[in-house]
Amino acid sequence: MKTKFLLTVLFSIGIIGISNAQVGQDYRIRNGVRNGELTRMEAAKLHHEEWEINRDKRHAFADGRLSRRERRELRREQRRHNRHIAMMRHNRRMRFF
Repeated sequence: MKTKFLLTVLFSIGIIGISNAQVGQDYRIRNGVRNGELTRMEAAKLHHEEWEINRDKRHAFADGRLSRRERRELRREQRRHNRHIAMMRHNRRMRFF
């Protein structure tokens, strides 16, 4: 019962949704490197974007809560990051092994 309540609260606040998105993005970057769809420099740029999102998330949670505006900004950054991952994976640059 307590676990269900805690998960419900975390999901409604937006903590779980943001974390799951980052796990998926990291998987897509690693998979792109493994398949040769991403060069090392492209992967480095994408990992730097992830680092910036994590930094912004730490700043947003610094006061102990995540406001509606902060949540919206974090989701906007993640959507932009998703587009960057897709563009870089399909830009016809290949990493040759």
